[in-house]
This record gives sequence, C-alpha cells and structure tokens, in this order.
Amino acid sequence: MKKQKIIATLLSAGLCLSVFGTFNTSDVSAAGIKLSTKKVTIKEKGSAVVKVKGISKKAKVTYKLKNKSIAKLTSKVSKGKKAKVKVVGKKKGNTILTVTVKDGKRKKILTCKVIVKSTKGADSVKTPEAETTPSNTEVTTAPVVNPTKTPVVYTNPVTKVVFDEDDYVTVEVGDNYTFATKLTPADGEPASIEYVSAIERVATVDDKGVLTAKYPGMVKIDVKGKVDGSTGDSVYVKVVDTAPAPEGFDSLNPSIEHGTVTGLNYNSDYREGGMAHAQMWLPPDYSIDKKYNVLFCLHGGMDDEYYWTNNCSGDDVLDRAYADKIMEDTIVVFTSGVIPYVEGKDYPGLPKNPVISSWGRDHYLLEFEIINNLLPFLKENYPIMEGNEHTAVCGLSMGGGQTLDIGLKNPEIFGYVGCFSAGPFMSGDQQFVTCEEDVAKLNSTLKFFSIMVGSEDFLGDNNVRIFEQTCTEYGVSHLFVEEQGLGHEDRCWNRNLYKFMKYAFK
Repeated sequence: MKKQKIIATLLSAGLCLSVFGTFNTSDVSAAGIKLSTKKVTIKEKGSAVVKVKGISKKAKVTYKLKNKSIAKLTSKVSKGKKAKVKVVGKKKGNTILTVTVKDGKRKKILTCKVIVKSTKGADSVKTPEAETTPSNTEVTTAPVVNPTKTPVVYTNPVTKVVFDEDDYVTVEVGDNYTFATKLTPADGEPASIEYVSAIERVATVDDKGVLTAKYPGMVKIDVKGKVDGSTGDSVYVKVVDTAPAPEGFDSLNPSIEHGTVTGLNYNSDYREGGMAHAQMWLPPDYSIDKKYNVLFCLHGGMDDEYYWTNNCSGDDVLDRAYADKIMEDTIVVFTSGVIPYVEGKDYPGLPKNPVISSWGRDHYLLEFEIINNLLPFLKENYPIMEGNEHTAVCGLSMGGGQTLDIGLKNPEIFGYVGCFSAGPFMSGDQQFVTCEEDVAKLNSTLKFFSIMVGSEDFLGDNNVRIFEQTCTEYGVSHLFVEEQGLGHEDRCWNRNLYKFMKYAFK
C-alpha cells in the first residue's frame, strides 16, 4: 500500500507540471548557469549590460522584459559563451528581465531586477562631498517636526549615508544585527542619521543601527540623514528560521495528548450532488467555550482530504506542535481539492467567462467553495474567530498552487499563506506579483507568507525557486525554506507544516 501511495505522489507531481512549470530532469546540472548581476540600476536613457555565465558555445538564450514601458533591450547576443544583452532605461520605474537559457539538455530561467531612476528632480541631485562638508564652526538645524520641542542642533551633521552591505542581509529570527554604513563627512555625527523599518512586525532598528529580527519575512530598511538635503540608502533584510524540527515530531507520541480527527459534511454550490466532505483536526482540549483560529490544509494532485492524515503525518505533527506550545489554538480543516468544472453551469461568485486551463477544470472551484460555502459553515457551527489575522491556508504540491491562488488573491481573508513544493505558473508566467501595487497590497495585508521546498525537489528550478526569486526582487515579505536532502515527499511536507504552525496566528 505504501508503495502505491509513493507512485501516486509521483503521478500527482507530474500532473502539477502542466500548470506549475516545465519539467526538466537536467535542471540540477544547470546550477552553474547564472547572470552577471541580479539587479541593475540605471537612469532614464542610461544603460547596463547583463551577461550570461556558465554556458557553452552551443547555448541559446532568449530575453524578455516584464514591462517594456520602463526599459528596452538592445545589442542582444543570443548564442554562445558571450551571450549578453544591454538594458536601456526609458522612464522611472521597476521591471524584471527574464533570461531563458537552453544549453544542450540543460535549461534554466533566470531573472534580474531592473530599476530605472529619473534624470529629473531629486533623483538627479548629487551631493558633492567636499562642498557639503560643513566646517567645524558651522551649525545645521534639523527640521522641526513638533514645534513644541526644542530642535536638535548638529555641529557636524551627516549629509550622505550609504549601507556598506550586500543588497540582501540574512538574519536568524531572534538575533540582532548591526549595520555597517559609510558617512559623508566621514566624521559626521551618527546621531544625525535615522533608520526606518518598512515592516516593524518583521524587524526593528534602533538609532544606533542595531536591527532586531522579530518575525520571519523580508523587510526594507532605509537609512538617511535627519537634516534637509541629506541623501540616504536602503537594504533588504531576510529574517529566516533555520532551526530544525525536533526529533520524532512527525511520529505518534503516546506521551502527549492527541487531537481529534473527524469527518465534516457541508453543503456545496460547486459539486455535483450539492454536498462536500472534509477532514478536521480539533485540539486535545477543544471546547465550544473557547475561540479558535482556522487553517485550511490542501492536498496534492490525485489525492483527497485523507492524504494529510493517512500518508503525511499531519495529525501527529499538529499534536506535537500543540504539545510543544509553538502553535495557537487552531482548528485545521483538510479539504477535498478536486471539483470538476462543468462548462455552462452557473456557479455563484465566479467572474464572467473565466479562462480555465485543462488542469484548472478540476481545481479552479476550490477557492470559491472555501470562501462561499466552507468558511461560512465553520463560522456558523464552530467557535472560530473572524478576520484574516485568524484565517490561514497552506498546501502541498498541487495544493500549494491552489494555496497561492486562494491566499494571494484574497489576502484580506487569508492572512497566513504557506506554499509547500509548488509554483503558480506555466513557463515562467504568474499573475500574483507583477507590479509594485501587488507588492504593496501583499505586504500591507498578509501577516505571514512562506514558500518551502526540498533541496532535491524535481519541481524546484522551474517553479518554486523562480517564483521565490521574483518575490525577493520585487520586495514581497516572505520566508523561504529549503529542506536539505529532501525531495517532493511527505517528510518534507511534515516539516513544512510544523514550521508553518510555529508562526501562524502570531
């Protein structure tokens, strides 16, 4: 029976490929292929050259810009070891350069963030260090923010400050990190600069440049001078959690209390017959007198609502997480994610004339069933709390793709989103993170977003990692976890669930 389930898992992964990405068994050998840079910053009408490294003379390369109104591509070299492209700025904004490399049996998709700055106004103002360095007798006053307070006076204020760091700094959750900066003038008063964290839930920074990593995610940190006319800099910090799950976390433990796994029937506007079934995990001390968060936990392709508790060890993982006191009071619902779409049927809540792939015909409707049927049913029959701060969704493989479709499209409903071993696109295309407006909405609405995958996952290079790279380059706050030595398998997803519960609803 176990052997049959392993085969089913592999088949489910193959099914996901039709929507999640193009499968290529030689992707591991493509690890040496990379770009000369992951980010270029140019001015309008300025240019930069991006080179492709680690390829042979037989390699073929294609280039594509996400937003052609921001920049254009010229001087393309699309074959051989000297493959490169020139990026020319057109107008202020950000875009993504996608580079697809085919080198024999090797294939890799790479991305480079392109930032175009304006040549007008503040973007073109340069602060000559020698001219702006005040003398010892010169006094500069910072802007008065509160007129009732005495303004701070600096005898030697900083007029320019830059981070002496890589573009991305990685800090373990709970740790501190002191930023290195370069000041102009070099002996300028440190008190005349300030640090600002874009998401203080993830990290804070004090006036001495000491960062405290509070919660997993990615956050932009700005530094600037306090006086008028000073210039500053920014850097991104990735707050990570590399701690492994405890020994035996996904095994039945007779020494701890166990939750209850039970079936759940509810009305559905999206299934033939009008009824649906799910599995539910209730905490060991469940009581109708308490209030609970709710997590929707989704299975992979060709499986059902029993997979998480029959094949993975979802109930054992939850029991241990609850006993370890790392998870909040939560009801977990394991849904059945396969709902055949019937052409021409009038489904409530769907957009008009939806474009659905052949794969999506069996998986598209789950989003609407959860939001319009299952969640209201739970609110009516169970003591769950309302609001996106109390509602989460996660899933593995195919269910990971559904999780992105459900969670990232509806962050006002689902505040915690966990994607395990899946990607949301085909051939490098995805609809969730395409512009700064998408980033602003996700960062301001989501509480926690995680992307997790095994280091040996054969779906990796073509979907999970490229989407994570896109999130990084756009600045979407998220936690990326790569479980070493694991592939597209139950052991990986058990670890993913344990770590997800560690941060959900906090």
